[in-house]
Amino acid sequence: MGVLLMLMTIGGLIVAAVLFAVALYTGKVWLRNFVCGGIAIWTIFYFTMLFGFSFASTERELSLNEPKQFCGFYLDCHMHTAVTDVRRANTVTKPRPASCIS
Repeated sequence: MGVLLMLMTIGGLIVAAVLFAVALYTGKVWLRNFVCGGIAIWTIFYFTMLFGFSFASTERELSLNEPKQFCGFYLDCHMHTAVTDVRRANTVTKPRPASCIS
């Protein structure tokens, strides 16, 4: 779904830019208004979907070795991550200050 939305957004913006340039060149006000209205409607739809899915998502804890699928930048949605090992420290030590080497 994310890939389709991205392609529709990029493709739509390219088509809108061409149509807007044609509208400015030919002086067609109705085409300019149509393009601006389409961009406004798509932007409202896009942000509604973005924030709607973000607010509807829930947090959950993964068990050991349970994979979690995620998308990097839209096109690589076949990535997984998992917690494979847990180690407990015997004591909690004070953090040491970073040393500057000059």
